[in-house]
Amino acid sequence: VCSSDLFPRPYTEQPALLEFPVASLRTRALSAVIDGLIVAAGGALLFAAFYYAGGRIPLGTTLRSALGPFAVVMAILPLLYLHLFLIYAKQTPGMSWTGLRLVIFDGRPATARQRRLRVWASAASLASLLLGFLWATVDDEKLTWHDHMSETCLTEESQPQ
Repeated sequence: VCSSDLFPRPYTEQPALLEFPVASLRTRALSAVIDGLIVAAGGALLFAAFYYAGGRIPLGTTLRSALGPFAVVMAILPLLYLHLFLIYAKQTPGMSWTGLRLVIFDGRPATARQRRLRVWASAASLASLLLGFLWATVDDEKLTWHDHMSETCLTEESQPQ
């Protein structure tokens, strides 16, 4: 029997994962709302283009089967939006407007691989009925699932690089 088994060490708090402040939940939520409105506007434009091009939902179909293709498009559109902006512009319009930047856990800018991983990890956070996003409210460092999975997070532009 090891002496450490008889006398367990007292709980010690783990060191912080990040040495800089993560952007506030409020700022990140505002950024997400801005991006969400842009995606919704894009979806509305796609639906309007479908309608004005003569697309119609046949009357004999059930609502579920008629709306299926639109649901698929509306599920893919946010991922396409995130992919295009994070990979090519390195930030979304919402991030730009709220002054957020995407960094890895040591404060350096995220690589293209990490930004791509963040897009797919964001899909997991969304697919879990937003639990991945809500996780930030209980996480010690206010990180979401996709922050942890991609080892990236959002911070304020004014923070040192």
